[in-house]
Amino acid sequence: MNLTTDLVQEYFGKLKVKVVLQNNIFREAYITDINGRPLLFAMTLYPNLTIPDSLEIWKAVKDNYFIGETIKSRGYSIGKINISQAQAYCPAWLLKLIGTNHSSYDAFAYDLVIQSLNNNSFIFGKIIEIIIDKSIKDLVRYKLENNVKVDALNELLRDIYNKSKINKEPIMFF
Repeated sequence: MNLTTDLVQEYFGKLKVKVVLQNNIFREAYITDINGRPLLFAMTLYPNLTIPDSLEIWKAVKDNYFIGETIKSRGYSIGKINISQAQAYCPAWLLKLIGTNHSSYDAFAYDLVIQSLNNNSFIFGKIIEIIIDKSIKDLVRYKLENNVKVDALNELLRDIYNKSKINKEPIMFF
């Protein structure tokens, strides 16, 4: 059974931030606009775990709202976890917001591939690092290459972190 937490913040209109954990392990996270359209989505596929029911969300994201193709980790592994496949999508407005000057979307998206921090937490896009250890431990800002501007996104995440009433259950913001 998935543990899902929704938070609503004012940022480019009202956005819903949804994080899904399965057995206290991060499975997926995404932001939608007020109409439910996916804006930013991340999901990991673990070995020996089936693809979650949210596969339809991936199809909608890829077909209707995002640029670029699926980026694969190509066997990327850290520690005891072997991530057989990791995927990340990033919309054009966010690319503009963070000011990337990568000439190729694929090159930038590959840099956004989800990486393992430890057995239960991940980095999404190197923008925000969230550490999960039975509670929210820290919120760390990341600077991307080429002096990327991430202040606006950091402000949103800081607001979510500060206003959240959840302080005991494992959760991930990104």
